[in-house]
Amino acid sequence: LVDAVYVLFNIVWQIVDGRDFIYAVNINYAINLLIYFSQLYLGICYYRYLFYVITRKEQKSPAIYIPAVVLGLLVVFSLKTKCFFYIDNSNNYVFGKFYFLFTVLSYIYFVFIVAVSLVKWKLSSNPNTRKRAAISSSLIIPPLIFSLIQIFVPALTGQRVDKLFPLIIMVFLNMINTISSSLTSLFSSSLIITPLPFTSVKPNNALFFFI
Repeated sequence: LVDAVYVLFNIVWQIVDGRDFIYAVNINYAINLLIYFSQLYLGICYYRYLFYVITRKEQKSPAIYIPAVVLGLLVVFSLKTKCFFYIDNSNNYVFGKFYFLFTVLSYIYFVFIVAVSLVKWKLSSNPNTRKRAAISSSLIIPPLIFSLIQIFVPALTGQRVDKLFPLIIMVFLNMINTISSSLTSLFSSSLIITPLPFTSVKPNNALFFFI
């Protein structure tokens, strides 16, 4: 749901950005705030999901929300300082001077899960657990590459999809696992990605997401 909302906000932003109509700048600011906030929550979802995949324990500590809350306040503060982003007089979204700092800090959940993955990979003797940990830690690579491209190639600011890649991969693996499990139990003992207790991913939901 969060990734779908994130995509929806980006679609609305693409429609609004650079257009001239009543309250256009205010709406553009509001949409971008929602994009930033949903991006932060995507990091939390990513962390909780892979934490469970790796440790088979659900992460319920309120402390995991602290980095997102702090960054969220900095984003709101950016409305005045324009440090992360601002909307110019032509209603165009523009990177702020310290946008790269937000990008770096927003990866804190990715760093957390890589740390958990490496510890689990190092300490566990179970090959399936080590496989899950290795793959989970490698999911940081695609979004990191796209974030670097967005920082150094400002023309691509309209394609803010970097944080979606881990979730796209997880949904895809869930779809494959669901289909394969219904056909054979061959891979059931070594599933890389499994649904959280509080979530469920079905092939038709994954198909809708990709569409």
